[in-house]
Amino acid sequence: MIVVLDSNVLVADYFLTRPEWRVLSTSSQWGVRVVVPAAVIIEVDAQYRRDLGELAWPASGELGKLKVDAADVAAAWLAAVRTAAESYRPQLEQNTHAHGFEIADPPTVDHLTLSPRRQQSATLQTGHR
Repeated sequence: MIVVLDSNVLVADYFLTRPEWRVLSTSSQWGVRVVVPAAVIIEVDAQYRRDLGELAWPASGELGKLKVDAADVAAAWLAAVRTAAESYRPQLEQNTHAHGFEIADPPTVDHLTLSPRRQQSATLQTGHR
């Protein structure tokens, strides 16, 4: 059996630290392959960056109230956000592999080619559309 993970599952726990990931990582004992499409890795990385961006900007409006040098604090905060964003995808890939999950490359045949093929094979098997 193959289990394909969707981006919604990964976004719910960006760093795959919840106990259910440890349980799922033992699934190979039961003959289950867990696969994460490469496109899902890209989607999750993009969502992580959006979430980081949402964290970065609300804090900047509060800095003036605290009578601190907003430019220095904002620059340090943005640098930390950029570092977190740049390091996330390699961390996600590492965590995915650490749990024994596969990252599947995109298919070499595009969807527009696969869809008509699938329709033709269904027609041949059933005899009608």
